Amino acid sequence: MANFGVGAFCRFFKSITNQTFFEYLNKVRISMACRKLVERDASIEMICYECGFNTLSNFNRLFRRTTGMTPSDYKKVNFNVPAYTSVLHENYMS
Repeated sequence: MANFGVGAFCRFFKSITNQTFFEYLNKVRISMACRKLVERDASIEMICYECGFNTLSNFNRLFRRTTGMTPSDYKKVNFNVPAYTSVLHENYMS
């Protein structure tokens, strides 16, 4: 498996997970951002970069597409609520 080319790896990954590697990676990053938004009082921009996004606009777009709300709205609804009970955490990770 270590000798996969990029294309072969992407096809293999999609055949196993039914999603592209980047779709999976973005879900992991958004999940991490949700946890940080709930648990910490850091700025959305700081959390964006800590979770591996290069631009705030891309983070906001993907966050909204994935969760159905903006990061700031998510934070307002869920701040100081344990991550495992947050409103949308389970809905988009499945």
